[in-house]
Amino acid sequence: MKVGILTYHRSINYGAYLQALCLQKELSRRTGYDVEIIDFDMASAAGYYKSKLKESGLRRKIYNIRRYMMFTGMRKYLPLSEDSLVTDDIDEFNRFVKDRYDLIVVGSDEVWMAGGFRPFPNPYWLPGTEGVRKVTCAVSGRNRTDELDAETKNAITKYLSDFEFVTVRDFATGQFTDSFLPEGCRSAIICDPTLAYDFDFDREEGRRLLHSRFHTDPRKKVIAVMDSTGEIVRHLEVRKDIQFISLYSYYPGLKNNPDVKPEEWVQIIAASDAVVTAFFHGMCIALKSDTPFLFCEERDEKNEFSKGYDLLKRNGLEDHYVNRTDKMLKEKIEEFVDAVVSGQTEADFGEIRKNERAKFDIFIDHLTK
Repeated sequence: MKVGILTYHRSINYGAYLQALCLQKELSRRTGYDVEIIDFDMASAAGYYKSKLKESGLRRKIYNIRRYMMFTGMRKYLPLSEDSLVTDDIDEFNRFVKDRYDLIVVGSDEVWMAGGFRPFPNPYWLPGTEGVRKVTCAVSGRNRTDELDAETKNAITKYLSDFEFVTVRDFATGQFTDSFLPEGCRSAIICDPTLAYDFDFDREEGRRLLHSRFHTDPRKKVIAVMDSTGEIVRHLEVRKDIQFISLYSYYPGLKNNPDVKPEEWVQIIAASDAVVTAFFHGMCIALKSDTPFLFCEERDEKNEFSKGYDLLKRNGLEDHYVNRTDKMLKEKIEEFVDAVVSGQTEADFGEIRKNERAKFDIFIDHLTK
């Protein structure tokens, strides 16, 4: 069987790259099917990421350009389709995939947004795609049904009726999709592909990378920070007993490096003493590697549309969560840092990994039955 994965593999961030790669590897390994990532991107998305290169400040601009070039260069290591396409035109996309695949898997990631910089409708809902089986893998979105107009709701109802199986990554997306699926059909919550995939962690290599990439002092604790808005960083205090490294954006006062590749990023998280992250996949790798973490939600929605909180809540880890609207945000970050310094944050997430991985079996079982 020829399988194509339709996801956000070209986004300029570690999670997008890894979820696509992990899904391809896990599907190929567990099904024996011929699986590739459809090398497609929307023109609107490509334009968005290029616009981010214009941020003010010379050092930040240079940093962003180097990071952009690193991710662009890493695409050659993904198992991509031989041909590629960048367009917002749905008909052009349908011609591109016609007769190429027996099955198209949509997801993971937030591919089912009905708003944002990718206009709706768009190819990630597979509208008008015929002659191919359609399923989703851990799709996500932040859609409020009551804010959608009648035309959009009718379109979503029509698109979802063509999918033989829908799996989502979080409860809120499940509620949303269930309201549009045909009567008697329900979505299933499964884990993100990065939680299903078995990484080969090498902490010795991670420590070497910390020293060579960030010039860390091996005598001091290291906390890896993933922050996109500065909300976390502004609450970090300079200390002699801790080193903060930034694993995504450029921040003065932190140790920065824009050239860290995805496979290096994984090893660095595993070798760090702790992670403070606003990024979902930073939390996922911490869970996979037993690295103590604090997930700092940067959105104002609090818990309702937080895939991070959803994952933590269903595994009884709510104490690892804090929202930026929390009046005690600074105190909670300081408390976590103090615990890391004093060695009170040892973690063992083995049972959670087992539970989450078992959810992925639901998806695999459907494809192989």
